[in-house]
Amino acid sequence: MFAKISEELKTARENAGLSTQQLAAKTRIDLKFIEQIESGDFIFLPELYVKAFVRDYSKVVGLDEKLMMKKFDAAKKGQTFEDKIESEVDTKKAKTLDEDSKIKNKFYSSLPYTSEEELMRQKDAAIQYKKKMIVASSIAGLLILFVIVYFAFIKGNSEIIVSEKPYSEIVKENEQRDNLTNPLPQAKDSTFVASPSDSLSLLIESKDTSWIKILLDGKTENVFTLFPNSRKSVKAKKNYMLTVGNAASIKLTLNGKLLNFTGKKNEVKEVSIDSTGLKLLTTPQN
Repeated sequence: MFAKISEELKTARENAGLSTQQLAAKTRIDLKFIEQIESGDFIFLPELYVKAFVRDYSKVVGLDEKLMMKKFDAAKKGQTFEDKIESEVDTKKAKTLDEDSKIKNKFYSSLPYTSEEELMRQKDAAIQYKKKMIVASSIAGLLILFVIVYFAFIKGNSEIIVSEKPYSEIVKENEQRDNLTNPLPQAKDSTFVASPSDSLSLLIESKDTSWIKILLDGKTENVFTLFPNSRKSVKAKKNYMLTVGNAASIKLTLNGKLLNFTGKKNEVKEVSIDSTGLKLLTTPQN
């Protein structure tokens, strides 16, 4: 099943006019890993890394990252994504038909004996009535949803908050990625935008390629890949939940103080960090 995914990725790369070397430069994925992915080998590293590489590969060649992740999960179960969707649709149709049959049988069993022509007329009337009820229920549900959204999110706020990332920040991030093409003694810093009330500043430095997932104050989640000799500064008000791949390459500094964080090569660790320091949590499963 993974062969179909590798073929789709390879075809998209060729359609985008990219060689494997060019793709490696754009994604910062080692050339040997790209070649293994295109050959259908998805077990060269822990699944956590492989999925991150497939996501970055898909993004650069113009494929839908979320759809490719769904296809990856389906292939892991021995299915194609299309078979999985078709199976779910067939199950839903069968359930709907069974429910319709029960409703019709219950309705017709309650009718008094009448002629075949009258019975057919009553059947048609019952079907039409059900359709009208479904339409009316849908309209009522939409109206209720609109009222809830209006009072919960629109009326109570004096301004609309747009979650789209500012253009200046997009330009800054693109410049940072371009600078990594030519290795420097020290990679430029990149910082998440934070409000003036943020009191914690966490500096994450990486000596080698490592995958990072971080949850800020239990609300905002960010997933990214740090490449060799790169760093990222992340600000929060109270705490961080941090999942680190390749723990041996990572150094953590909180508000200028080096934290006691160690690990082995390719080891995945999960920690919590607040003003009191670092606490090791249960190591996540790959």
